[in-house]
Amino acid sequence: MLLSPLFNRIACVLLAITLFPTAPTGALRAEPDVTPPDPDSFLETLPRNTESETEQDHKHSSTLFAHGRLLQQRQRLGDALRKYQRAWRYNPDIDLVLRDIVGISMTTNRQQEAQRYATIALNSDVIFNNPNQLGQIALMLTRANDFEGAVSAYNKLLEVRGKDNLDAAAVAIRIEIGRLSFLAQNIEESAKAFEFVKDILENPDKLQLSDTQRKQFQGRDGITYVVMGEAFMQNGQLDIAESCFNKANEIKDNPALYSLRMAHVSSRRDDNQAALDYLDDYFEVGDKNTASDAYNLLWETQQKLASKNDAARKNTVLYLTPLLENDPENIALKTVIAGHEVNLRHYAIAANLYREVLEKQLSKSGSKAFLSLFLDKNANRGPKAHRASISHLEVIWLMAKSAESTYSFENLDADQLKQITEDDDRSAELLAAADKYLQSDDGEKYQHHHLQTGKANVALAAALLCSLREDMQQAGDYFERILDLDASKSERVLESWGFQLLVHDDADQAVEIFTRAAAVEGGSRKHVINYFLAGAAVVNKDFDIATAAAKTAAEIGKGNPRLRSRYPWVLYQQKAYGDSQIEYQKILDQFDNQHGNPAIRDAMKDIRMSMSNVALQQKQIGDAIEYLEQVLDEFPDDIGALNDLGYLWADENQHLNRSLAMLLKAVAAQPENQAYRDSLGWVYYRLGDYEQAQEQIELAIEKGDGDADAVILDHLADTLLKLNQRRKAEELWQKAVKQLEDGGDKRLLNSIQEKLNAN
Repeated sequence: MLLSPLFNRIACVLLAITLFPTAPTGALRAEPDVTPPDPDSFLETLPRNTESETEQDHKHSSTLFAHGRLLQQRQRLGDALRKYQRAWRYNPDIDLVLRDIVGISMTTNRQQEAQRYATIALNSDVIFNNPNQLGQIALMLTRANDFEGAVSAYNKLLEVRGKDNLDAAAVAIRIEIGRLSFLAQNIEESAKAFEFVKDILENPDKLQLSDTQRKQFQGRDGITYVVMGEAFMQNGQLDIAESCFNKANEIKDNPALYSLRMAHVSSRRDDNQAALDYLDDYFEVGDKNTASDAYNLLWETQQKLASKNDAARKNTVLYLTPLLENDPENIALKTVIAGHEVNLRHYAIAANLYREVLEKQLSKSGSKAFLSLFLDKNANRGPKAHRASISHLEVIWLMAKSAESTYSFENLDADQLKQITEDDDRSAELLAAADKYLQSDDGEKYQHHHLQTGKANVALAAALLCSLREDMQQAGDYFERILDLDASKSERVLESWGFQLLVHDDADQAVEIFTRAAAVEGGSRKHVINYFLAGAAVVNKDFDIATAAAKTAAEIGKGNPRLRSRYPWVLYQQKAYGDSQIEYQKILDQFDNQHGNPAIRDAMKDIRMSMSNVALQQKQIGDAIEYLEQVLDEFPDDIGALNDLGYLWADENQHLNRSLAMLLKAVAAQPENQAYRDSLGWVYYRLGDYEQAQEQIELAIEKGDGDADAVILDHLADTLLKLNQRRKAEELWQKAVKQLEDGGDKRLLNSIQEKLNAN
């Protein structure tokens, strides 16, 4: 592989130093040491320069690239990859390094990194000359559902092979291009690729395809013709689409699907009567696999034939109702009819259908539709026979069923929950219904209801509803009620209760509840509970409990780096920075090579972020920066790392232009984040743009509703001083001092006091 000119120069210098060491005048020349320098000391041998920041970045990039080469030659692939990634970050114009990043990532099973950089490389001018590598990249991107990226890889593969190289492989590649382009909704490219494929399948002698090859390319049951037909149909090539569907049906006779496909073709031709005839054939056969698609097409066809939407919906319902009578368990059909009944304002019918659907299948979409009827005032007005008439108890039952397994409302629509909790009258009525049910004998009165559930689940729904209303005292009463009703749920109930308390900033009671949860005999979630208990105890400044809980979580979850990390985090909170660093390093040493597990990679990222903070507290600025660099090597778009590194560089008055670019990106991603705004303001300060600095830091304070910590106040004061506003600066420093006098950062406190004492 060709090396960059700068790399060649560096390599020559190193070679000269190695083979011809300098000796004092008159001394005997020793035998040359031909051992290559240790890669880890490589960077230290390079001279410092005084060039511009961009020039320095580009030189640093080339140096990192050279370092990576040495590491790669020594088969230290993980270390080499990190150098290559960092080299690219410092100079994205070095396209050559992308190919090496992709290759090593794939070799070391770092799929996420391979996918990311392969996509970047395919969209650049990187030259891939290895067909096997391109094929592997295409397959990898396909498996990752990056269809556009896979198509790019296959197109480059055709270029490498030569587009005039027409053989069986060229057919296979174009089938994939057509299929993946279709999935990516690039219909025109899909149809173009399939035109070549169709021609070859119909004229196999052009490429001297064997019967076996032709059958392979047709796919099982003629699936290639089906996909081609869909692509041609969506591209408006209806005659070719029809011929493909005919060919697919010749290979594998399927009257139902053939009728549905021809109904779609007829609809595209605006031959609506033919479309209805084909749909009649489809429904007569009774195929249910693509029912939703057929029902939607029926509605579209009826809409074209009717003068008004309501008429079309009425016709659709009249058409579908007999089908439902013959197939009463068809959930998809019930859902479609219910949706049309809502639009026809037949709310009572729709509500009953949704009840039946939810009884069979508790889905988020079905729950949302049912709650929409409950919340819609129009659905509950007019003649009683037409009203949705959804009771508050039914809603509580639905909420209870949704929370039964997750102990949360995550399966319910967030906007609907907000609408319920912000309406005091409605939420009070829901709780009243829950109370009435909890106090009942649970006899025959409720047996006919579709959504009925157990009392413990109802109490759980009420507890979670109170939590959303921020009424933790009443929520606690309901949680205790669950424990009385069903002792078998105690561990999960106490865990959920403690978590809600922690979310609502009641760390003191959260510690108490988590302690009860941890004491449940035979519990299976002690690792999770102790993890939360340690967090709550830290907030409560009870470090003995926090340490014990964190150790327990780590011991039980020794194979989980996330659980393990709680212990060094507790040590950090106790300011035992050295011990924290040691424990974090143990986790890195054990798990850092498990690149194929995304959850572990994310945990390693967070651990490096934490280690950066630990290093910073120990005044190890270089180490703090290095950990953040390592995060960005693997996760170059991580907003937290971009902010932290950008701020550190600004604070150290280094890499200011690069810092500015990183912080602009962080703020663009999270414009409401106070810390990011302050960081951006601080780099503007370092760059001498004090007006921009003032604007951003004041925005930071605004994002905190007027509150700001001592660091932000100090930054704004420094800025105002530069703008000749000393009185305002002194006011801010005085405010910061008050914050810091009660156990704050002593170094910052001394610095501010020196500024106040200055003339």
